[in-house]
Amino acid sequence: MNNLQNYFNLYIRPNLEANPFFKYVILVQFIGFFISLFKPISDLLILVPSTLFHLHLWRLITNFFVERNLIVLLWSSYCFYQFIMYIQPNWSVKESLKFIVIVQLSSTFLLVIFSLLLFISTSVVYTFYKIEIFGGCALAMAALIALKQFLPDTVLFTTPYGRLKNGHLPICSFFVFLICWIIGLVRGTVIFQIMLSLQISWTYLRFFQERGGMGEQVIGDRSEHFCWASFFPRIIQPFATLIGRFTFRSLHRFGLLKRVIGKEHLDYMQENSLQMEALECIQVKSVGTAVLAPEGWDSERKRQKALRMLNERLMASNAIASSENSQKQLHESPSSPQLSKGFGGFGRGRKGLTNLNNFNKHYLLKILKKIMKN
Repeated sequence: MNNLQNYFNLYIRPNLEANPFFKYVILVQFIGFFISLFKPISDLLILVPSTLFHLHLWRLITNFFVERNLIVLLWSSYCFYQFIMYIQPNWSVKESLKFIVIVQLSSTFLLVIFSLLLFISTSVVYTFYKIEIFGGCALAMAALIALKQFLPDTVLFTTPYGRLKNGHLPICSFFVFLICWIIGLVRGTVIFQIMLSLQISWTYLRFFQERGGMGEQVIGDRSEHFCWASFFPRIIQPFATLIGRFTFRSLHRFGLLKRVIGKEHLDYMQENSLQMEALECIQVKSVGTAVLAPEGWDSERKRQKALRMLNERLMASNAIASSENSQKQLHESPSSPQLSKGFGGFGRGRKGLTNLNNFNKHYLLKILKKIMKN
C-alpha cells in the first residue's frame, strides 16, 4: 500500500497538476462507469445498430461515455493518460479533435455497417437489433497507435524473454483482449472496435495527417518503424505486409492517393517488396512531386534516443569508475606487478581512470549536442 502511495506521489500527482485535462477525462470515464450501472439510463446512451436508422444520432457521441467493464475502463484510462502526456502537447487542439472524431465515428459507422450486412446475409436478429456498441476502447487503441508513431522505442519494462516497448502495445493489447473475450471477461464488440480503430488510425496517420515542418506542409508519415508490418512479430510480417499493400492500393484506386512513379516502373516496383514498402508512405500533391518529411521532423524522437544512449554510456563509465578501488589495490599489492601504463595513454592508475571518465563524458555530451542540433 505504501508503494502504491509513493508511486502516485512521484508519478501520477505531478502529471495531474501539470495536465488538468487528464483529470477531466478520468472523471468523465468513471462517471460513465457509474451511469452504466443503471441500465435504464445507460440504454438511452449506448448505440444499437438499428437505433441509428431511427435517427438517434446523439448515440454516436454518448456511447463513448458508457463503459460496463472495469478491465476495459482501466485500460482506456491508461491509454488516454499516455496520449495526454506525450501526444497532445505536440499536436494542436484542432488536430487532436480531428483525430478523435475520425476514429470514433468511422469505427462506429463501420461496425454498424458490418452488423447490417451480417443481418442481411444470415437473418440473425441479434447482430442488428440486440448488439450494443459503447465504450472508449476505439479511442484507446488510437492513442496507442499515435504513441507508437511518436515514441516507438521507449522501453516500458524488461522481461527474461525481451523488452516491452511502446511499439508493442497495440498488438499486445489486441491479443490480450482476444484472450479475455475467449474466456468471457470482455464483450465481443470490444475486439471489433479495437481492430477497426487500429486500421483506421494507422491509415489516417500514415497517409492523411497534415503536419507542418520547415515551411512546408507534410502529409503522412514515411517512417519505416510505422509501416503496417511493424505492428506484428517478425515471423508474420511478410503476411502483414500484404494488408498494408492492400490498404495503399485501395486508397489509390478510389482516388484518395496518387502514385509518384510512372507506369513503366510499376512492374519492377511490385517485384521488390522493400521498395513497395517505401512507396506506401509517399503522398503526392502534384504529378512527379513527392512531399517527403523534412529532416527536422523526427527531432524529438532523436533527442529521446540520444538521451537514452547517453544514459547507457554514462552508466558504463560509472561502472569503470567503480573499479578504481580494485585497480588501486592491485597496484599497491606487493605480490602483483605494477601496471606501467594507464588506459589508452591517459595516465597511470587512478589518474588514468579519472581522465578516461572525463573524456567519455565530454565526448558523449558533444555527441548529444550534435544530435539535438540536427
